[in-house]
Amino acid sequence: MDYGRLRRPLFLVQSASYLSLRVAVGRWRHDCPALEKSCLGGTDRLRVCVVDKILNEPEANGVLFSVVALRSDHFGPVSIKLNQGECVVVTGPSGSGKSLFLRALADLDPNEGDVWLGSISRQDFVPAQWRQKVGLLPAESHWWAPTVGEHFLAHNHMQLFAELGFASGVLDWSVARMSSGERQRLALLRVLANQPRVLLLDEPTANLDKLNVRRVEAFIQAYVKDNQACVLWVSHSKSQARRVADRVIQFAGGRLDFSSANGHD
Repeated sequence: MDYGRLRRPLFLVQSASYLSLRVAVGRWRHDCPALEKSCLGGTDRLRVCVVDKILNEPEANGVLFSVVALRSDHFGPVSIKLNQGECVVVTGPSGSGKSLFLRALADLDPNEGDVWLGSISRQDFVPAQWRQKVGLLPAESHWWAPTVGEHFLAHNHMQLFAELGFASGVLDWSVARMSSGERQRLALLRVLANQPRVLLLDEPTANLDKLNVRRVEAFIQAYVKDNQACVLWVSHSKSQARRVADRVIQFAGGRLDFSSANGHD
């Protein structure tokens, strides 16, 4: 399945997986001045292009997402690693900090610590690119225009809307008239349109009936498999965790409790 918008062009540069991003950008500038001119936006655009190149190379050790001693005023320190293709379900009582943890991973709230996507530190990303590659689906989605179609940059992948149960006219729908479940499913499609490598899902099926719960679960699992992505999935449903998780970890007292972790075949 093709989940993306038009892909960003990938430039012909030497493999940079062993380089820090700053060294890679410096080498690119030295060796390929013509490409630098074609990469509009100066240094930030160069950083985006080099990051894209590195992220399209397979990770040697399989680890895609690494969190090291992440903390804020509300949680932490938290450390965890996720492999390519892995789904980790995070459970825990309401108010324990799960949503704030996801927001910090997306770099939406002040926090300290190290977060890595593959071999690249969060600090080396342009902020907007980080939030594309590490996509957050909040429990309450946000809409800023009157119709659904205005929230999508490309409308040429209608089969993806159909897979989540939407008819062909969905792009003309009024946002104000949508149910909470419809908003949540469309918000998921909006996140996936950026082709993230990491999904941060905050109760993505909480407002859905049984049919659409299973649709969304299957859709996310297919995306992860097809894109070798990984997922941190907050859920209060034990049965859902059994269906989708490779690991289940409890979030309590502002920390991940690995003693509660369970594996699933």
